[in-house]
Amino acid sequence: MKQGATFTRGWRRGDSVDPAQIMDALNGRVLNDTETCRAVWEHSQNPLAVCEALRRSDLPEWLRSAAVFLIVDGSEGGRRFAKKAWRGHHLDSLDKIRAGHVAKLRAYPGAAVTMEQACLEADMLTRARYKEAMPSVTTRGIQAAFTRVCTRLRDPWRYFSAPPGLHLCINAAYDDFLRLMKANVRK
Repeated sequence: MKQGATFTRGWRRGDSVDPAQIMDALNGRVLNDTETCRAVWEHSQNPLAVCEALRRSDLPEWLRSAAVFLIVDGSEGGRRFAKKAWRGHHLDSLDKIRAGHVAKLRAYPGAAVTMEQACLEADMLTRARYKEAMPSVTTRGIQAAFTRVCTRLRDPWRYFSAPPGLHLCINAAYDDFLRLMKANVRK
């Protein structure tokens, strides 16, 4: 994981921020092993890290599935924390996606893309990829997301994403739980 990079307000061409450096920093933050999952959980309480650690564990499938479901769904007394943790992760994810598109569009030396053009294109790319799950945002909102990412990348425990496969584990946990609920209703 790359750490120690300095990020500043990056929407002006003359600033010291390098959009390619931002993309490198974002792309390097993946929960590739259990130790990284532990550290991310301890430092930022990102529930995605716990889910990925469970997916990588040697626990029996039923236990892993139940634990992932409880983490994703929340529980009595813990729901407020879980909801807050997932909301923080969701907001960071939205910023990461938007800032990643802006950085990608502005990273190429030959591309004479203004920040406003990059923001408009980033919004279009984001909405095309995520459909109704991603609301449209103004150019100022995209710039704000980019600035937040530049600032918060100083925190080495933010903007992690799970490698492919975790969503399958989460979907399986929901399916298992629904199957259990239907079986209990029939009894």
